[in-house]
Amino acid sequence: MTSVNLFPPKKNTSTHNTVLTDEEIHAMELKLEDPEYINAAIYRLASIITERVLNGGLDYENMDCKKRIRI
Repeated sequence: MTSVNLFPPKKNTSTHNTVLTDEEIHAMELKLEDPEYINAAIYRLASIITERVLNGGLDYENMDCKKRIRI
């Protein structure tokens, strides 16, 4: 199994207004067709959720859900 850097460290930049190039879109499409990449993504997401649950829950009470809603 290859090493997949699924969630790189966060930077101090916002990606909301980022324009992707054709090459970047094509690279993402190739990754999404790779079963190893998908399995690594699922494993990483499950690890994050498990860690948060074991560290006291997901803290739904303090989540600002209004902030996350997009129309």
